[in-house]
Amino acid sequence: MPKGAGSSKALRQAMSSEDGVTMKLSRQRTVRYGKRTAPGGYSGAMSRVGFFAGSFDPPTNGHVELVRRALCLVDRLVVGIGQHAHKQPWLTVEKRSELLRVVLPEGVEVVVFTGLAVAAARQAGAALLLRGLRSADDAAGELPMARANDVLDGDIETVFLAASPDAAHISSRLVREVHQSGGDVSLFVPGPVVAALPAP
Repeated sequence: MPKGAGSSKALRQAMSSEDGVTMKLSRQRTVRYGKRTAPGGYSGAMSRVGFFAGSFDPPTNGHVELVRRALCLVDRLVVGIGQHAHKQPWLTVEKRSELLRVVLPEGVEVVVFTGLAVAAARQAGAALLLRGLRSADDAAGELPMARANDVLDGDIETVFLAASPDAAHISSRLVREVHQSGGDVSLFVPGPVVAALPAP
């Protein structure tokens, strides 16, 4: 047997389970796939599930752009609205859920979660935790969190999506500040979000 063939075979070993297929990559890490359940799919086919977490307060054009691109990477996408006890939201979680269901592409699931995003991703059956990056400042904060998430749950891989030049300047905080100062935010958020914003 060629040198290293045994270890390579072990790394490629796949083990069936009720939830789909678990592919053994190492002693520490596995990649989990669920069974495809979307219309037109077939039982037993492997599908990749992604989880995109954020506060979405409010949803912006940048969020919509990242979700559309994320759909090209996964078979099922779950968008999770994080609730934080120490943060006072601008829009209620119910309003944000309603707006996301309106402005995001059909088929995207919207859920609300508390606690860690990586734990919510596992609960959703996701193998990928998707994060958007607008700048180097975002990366400086996201990279340590990605490493921490890998320690907390090595089965879930963090994938970064760089914002497009047209959307890299947009943030929920920017939208709030512009709107509360009486500015026009229609270039930053979808129409239904503009109509739902509280009076300045």
